[in-house]
Amino acid sequence: MRDLRQLAKVVQRLLRKGAHARVIRVLEREHAADIAQMLTWLNPGEVGVLFAEILPLEVIGELLDEVPEKDIPSILGGLSVPRITELLHRLDPADAVFAIGCLDEPQREIVLSNLPSELRILLERIFSYPENTAGRAASPVLVTLNTHMTVQEAIAELRRHSTEDIWDLYIVDPGGQLIGILPVRRILVAPPETPVRELLVEVPVTVGCLASVEEAARACARYDLMAVPVVDDHHNLVGIITVDDVIDIIEEEATEALYGIAGLQSHLRVGSNVKEHLVSRMPWVFLNLFTASMAAFVVGTFEATIAQAAFLAAFMPVVAGMGGNMGTQTLTLVTRGLALGEVAKGSIPRILSRQIIVGVVLGIIVGSIIGLGGWIWKDMYLGLAILLAMIGNFVLGAIIGTVIPVLFEALDRDPAVGSGVLVTAVTDILGFLQFLLLAGLLLGLL
Repeated sequence: MRDLRQLAKVVQRLLRKGAHARVIRVLEREHAADIAQMLTWLNPGEVGVLFAEILPLEVIGELLDEVPEKDIPSILGGLSVPRITELLHRLDPADAVFAIGCLDEPQREIVLSNLPSELRILLERIFSYPENTAGRAASPVLVTLNTHMTVQEAIAELRRHSTEDIWDLYIVDPGGQLIGILPVRRILVAPPETPVRELLVEVPVTVGCLASVEEAARACARYDLMAVPVVDDHHNLVGIITVDDVIDIIEEEATEALYGIAGLQSHLRVGSNVKEHLVSRMPWVFLNLFTASMAAFVVGTFEATIAQAAFLAAFMPVVAGMGGNMGTQTLTLVTRGLALGEVAKGSIPRILSRQIIVGVVLGIIVGSIIGLGGWIWKDMYLGLAILLAMIGNFVLGAIIGTVIPVLFEALDRDPAVGSGVLVTAVTDILGFLQFLLLAGLLLGLL
């Protein structure tokens, strides 16, 4: 594997010497993904010089797809208006819109005013759609055909865009409404005089401009498409979301879900600076501190009970931990179901009852094993307390793991963000409470 840290040292040495041409020669042999990773070893000043004075625009365009999104505003902010304007010409329109959105308002207006009217109108139209919608993420369709065209005319149109990767051609009527799709492989084997309307296939699915990008990604995956068409309210073709976009969307969604369950911001990376780590983690650390204090308060309430039977302390983390594990598993299943549209409002009671049954069965199995150990070690009533507490905490984990993400969804909040912290906290607090209460009653300590 390429030693990117060594590459960074070479670049730093050349920058100190002012050997900009040699920097270009060194980096032109590297893949954009490797250059983006190498940038993490440079200080902000060195990164600024690279983008503002050294790197060619085509390389910068590739790097914008590789560097963390949080770094893009500072990168673009260091470029001159003419370089930004020229860069936008080279970017895919959807990427250009994202780049414009990273600029501050005055700089954005200046850049837009310097663009050709056709490109400016296109970008302003895309920019008019809300963030994270299909309309904002869609790329304009490069090749559209009319129904009166022949295969020969379609091939001629295709050749005009021979530098692009094109899998499907889109058939529209004179008003721009989407009629069908013509796979490229069909026109390659059809006679030249064949009308394209005889070869088109029905569009399996379209998404609206205001649909979420996640919905577009799910449609693309469900129907095994290389691209999903995006249409407006009149079914006019606005653009397409390609499988490359879908991969990026799924990766970002998975990262957000994984980070969110742990209470982290999705832009945080191992290479992020200390301040970013502190800002991202501190709120959830304090929330965890608060819930841990509540758990400690519950345990403290039963101080006299624990003092009479210190062996109870050995089983407390086991009971609470098992409930937390059940809650996290249920949370993951329900959060994924919500994200993929598999959980409808009418199905929530059925999902909840199923998870409760699973919790009862697992609680009986695991509780019997641990309870038997408690019975052999100390007392039958201790074993019974462990069994009942284990069943109760498994059921509690199932309920909390189902209810919290559904509640977040109802409040229009991301079900993944911080829900894992809350599930663990609630199962710990109530797990300690019910175990100590049951043990105290059954052992005659209360």
